[in-house]
Amino acid sequence: MKKMSIFLKKTLQLLAVAAILGVTINANAQTIHYDFNGGTGVGGQATWVQTIDPPSPTVIPRTPASLELSYPGHVFIGWTSSIDFYPNPTWNGAAYNPPQWPREGVEEFTFTARWAEVIPGAPICADELYYLITGTYTNTANINLTVLSGAGSVTGGKNPPAADLSGTFSATYAINTADIGNTVRILIEFIGTDPVCDNEARIVQFIVNPLPEVPEYEITCEGTTGSIVIDGDVDHVYQLVPHGTPAGVDYYGHGHSSFSNRTPGMYDLYIRDITTGCIRVEENISIEDCCLEPIELNITHTGRIIGG
Repeated sequence: MKKMSIFLKKTLQLLAVAAILGVTINANAQTIHYDFNGGTGVGGQATWVQTIDPPSPTVIPRTPASLELSYPGHVFIGWTSSIDFYPNPTWNGAAYNPPQWPREGVEEFTFTARWAEVIPGAPICADELYYLITGTYTNTANINLTVLSGAGSVTGGKNPPAADLSGTFSATYAINTADIGNTVRILIEFIGTDPVCDNEARIVQFIVNPLPEVPEYEITCEGTTGSIVIDGDVDHVYQLVPHGTPAGVDYYGHGHSSFSNRTPGMYDLYIRDITTGCIRVEENISIEDCCLEPIELNITHTGRIIGG
């Protein structure tokens, strides 16, 4: 009998150990095709191929970051697979379940990138409590809402009747103070009757602008009237109205502004950011009448003058 080759001997030993441990070994190389689905990946390519030889639980599919994914105006939200590979029909590229790798008997499959188009929403100001999103849908079984970036919460979905495959939807995002000065992104997924092949996604993106700061100001009085002088800046305009009166259309001043000849009373100062349009109100500014100060008298003698 010829001597057994060292390679064959090692292979048989490995198979014997695997049999004892109850492990199935797939000796064939596995090939992963990445379809960037309108975007680009490694080196600006539309597709890319990764070969894993031999298959190993320690060599997982490439992460989105390492694939250099890019699609202007879109955000990557996960993958769909050509096989029933993961517990869910989609995979976000972050969580991974090593026990499912390598998949026995599967030598080649495709990951297709999922993208959500970014819809720029109108910016809002920090004093608003909610952000409302409305729209229509067709051929949709379910609508999923997810906050991708933002400290608030989102609720909503299909408007009744929810069983309809076409109709209108709404989503309400509750603003959180941590959102001020930041961009909020809300993912809206439209899931069709086939959750793998039949789905669309959009991301509504908007910024929560801060309210302007209250500037320093000085109140003076001249006789029966008073004035307020504002130490402002060129990015803001101002309006002074009697307390409780809504602001008018006209704002005044860029930088230092003065409101003169105001009758005594309580006033509200409206500060408007000319870039964002956000408005803050400083209430109950008091302008007093200088002439209301009492006149001091000192009479030193009373009586009658008798002449004659």
